[in-house]
Amino acid sequence: MSALKIRSQAMLGTTHSWAVTIRSLLREFRNMGNTLYLNSINGYDMCPDEWTKFRRECVDADIDLTYTLPRNFKQRFNRNSKLKLAIYNYESSILPSVWKDSINYIDYALPSSNFSKEVFVNSGWPEEKCIVIPHGVNLQDFKDKSKVSNFKTKKKFKFLNVSISHYRKNIDILVDAYYRAFTDADDVCLLLKVKLEKPKYKFECDVVQQILKAQKKHKGRPLPQVEVVQHKYDSMIPLYNSCDCLVSASSAEGFGLPLLEGLAAGMVVVAPRCTGQLDFLNDNNSLLVDVKEIDATAKYQYWRPSKGAKTYLPEVESLSENMKMVYNDYKDLKKKFKQESRKTVEKFTWENAAKQILDIS
Repeated sequence: MSALKIRSQAMLGTTHSWAVTIRSLLREFRNMGNTLYLNSINGYDMCPDEWTKFRRECVDADIDLTYTLPRNFKQRFNRNSKLKLAIYNYESSILPSVWKDSINYIDYALPSSNFSKEVFVNSGWPEEKCIVIPHGVNLQDFKDKSKVSNFKTKKKFKFLNVSISHYRKNIDILVDAYYRAFTDADDVCLLLKVKLEKPKYKFECDVVQQILKAQKKHKGRPLPQVEVVQHKYDSMIPLYNSCDCLVSASSAEGFGLPLLEGLAAGMVVVAPRCTGQLDFLNDNNSLLVDVKEIDATAKYQYWRPSKGAKTYLPEVESLSENMKMVYNDYKDLKKKFKQESRKTVEKFTWENAAKQILDIS
């Protein structure tokens, strides 16, 4: 195949998951010999220096790729691009109705999981225009075995949760489950990798208040350590290498990239048995937490809440028991999950994702 012109007007800078996704795909496109045309909407922090020469416009791109909200589809692409592709995921069951016609401005939507595709199709987007392109990892990156050294805790066993300050991440449920499982006598700490930011939107929460909410349920008990990690790491891999178990209490994920990265780093992964992560998590590579379906209130929906939308909540007792199991049987679980985890991460790579996108063209 001859080199393709690939244009991307998208979020390319910082550690935002959308930027990580686009940068990872662009890196693979470049490795395959294609030509890049980049226009970042949030700067070029964390982009390779050699990409400076790609900051240019292209009026006849073979592929025009972005990761953005559907309301931006109309403005994000060059009108003469041959193939317009938009990555997007929505985490509750009904896409805002005002976005129903956004699909008409692109050739294909690229949800990252079968769950997200189902949300789109059930909300009125044509199934033939929705192609699942999973996220991935670069296995070469995970040969880095370095660790971080800026934790305050001296506890030996470390649970890690990678979140944003959104209600759907259920930080209060996670901390509650952790407090149920352990006391201050246990050699354990829960590390919350999250920014402490003042809520701006209805779906954003105050993380400190979420922790305090959980603490009130256990008043008078000697509670185990919780540490909030706000440090910005150039790579998340040393952070994964420094912890033992990656744990999530999220109501829904469009994919759940940190969970896949946890597998790649050799961690034991604990996550709810629902939504996007079930494309790659199963009982042979992780511990899955029981969930219940609930009505999605406004705080669990993004931008334009929809009446009748559904989401999930992890069962706190199931989450607590799974965390306790990891702590008590860590070595056995690592051994049990090792082979299947390896198969999973070898399948879900950024190289494979990039090839699937090129196959569309």
